[in-house]
Amino acid sequence: GPLSRVGEYLSDGFPRGIAASDTFVFVADQPAGLIVVDVSNPDSPTVRGTLSLGPDPITQVFVPNTVSGTPTPAKTGALVSRRGGLQIVDLADPDTPRITAAVGTSGRPRAVTVTPDRLHAITGSQLETFDITTPTNPRAVGRTDIGSDAQQVVATPSLVFVGTADEILILR
Repeated sequence: GPLSRVGEYLSDGFPRGIAASDTFVFVADQPAGLIVVDVSNPDSPTVRGTLSLGPDPITQVFVPNTVSGTPTPAKTGALVSRRGGLQIVDLADPDTPRITAAVGTSGRPRAVTVTPDRLHAITGSQLETFDITTPTNPRAVGRTDIGSDAQQVVATPSLVFVGTADEILILR
């Protein structure tokens, strides 16, 4: 059936990216930075925490997709900022999110997806994969040629899907 509005969160700035996990929504806001919003009561969402990178605007935020029926808040996510590039963010305490490490990609990420233990980023014609089980030390574990027209990536714990102009690549 049709969706109905049950609440809203009004930012002081301009939302540039959004991600959700369990009862939290993560907003990449310009100029405020990362805002963690608790939507456990969607009629009255509340800000739990923020992370500012000062004059470096956060433009995108990514968290693992939760599996239906097993709500587990994201403990680790990623964000992209203009100057800092791709970075790992510790979300274990929603009141105090913090950057734990930069991710050394070969170029500016066009698309990113995060699972609880992996981060996948499309850079140029490559899909770069990083092990993020130790969030303070993301480790490159693979690079796959996917062509220069790849624009989207999403992953489950066992498969990675890359959207190109003509097809969806399925990778293991």
